[in-house]
Amino acid sequence: MKKKVIKIFIIISIIALVTLLLFIGYKIYCNKRYKEIKAAFEKAAVWEINATHPNGCLPTEYDSAESLIPAYWYLQQGYLKKKDILDVNHKTYCNGYAKVKCDKQNRKHKVYIKCKNYEDEGYEDTWLVNDRFTRVLNQVK
Repeated sequence: MKKKVIKIFIIISIIALVTLLLFIGYKIYCNKRYKEIKAAFEKAAVWEINATHPNGCLPTEYDSAESLIPAYWYLQQGYLKKKDILDVNHKTYCNGYAKVKCDKQNRKHKVYIKCKNYEDEGYEDTWLVNDRFTRVLNQVK
């Protein structure tokens, strides 16, 4: 009887350990994927800024308000691909935007993303970000 209890305890312990390891592995995968998605947005933002303002900001843009450049713009213009923003579930896509501001002759930017189970701190759900995202997502490859 004692041996049976010990075997059951060992089996339950092994199952719990395997479950824990799978959970940790999935969390590591998710964190890595969200970093990749954010890096793709970052690359798209820098690429778009350099393409539209190769010589930096115009003097009239100094200290201007922030511009919000949504994901659908990067998708439409080819700066971002759908595969770059595919969420960890491989079914949905992450949305996002870059806030861009001129400071002297430099454009500064900060990227924010939102996925099904992840959202950057400071992310703001706005009509501009969400309104056209799904429509554009269905139009691009």
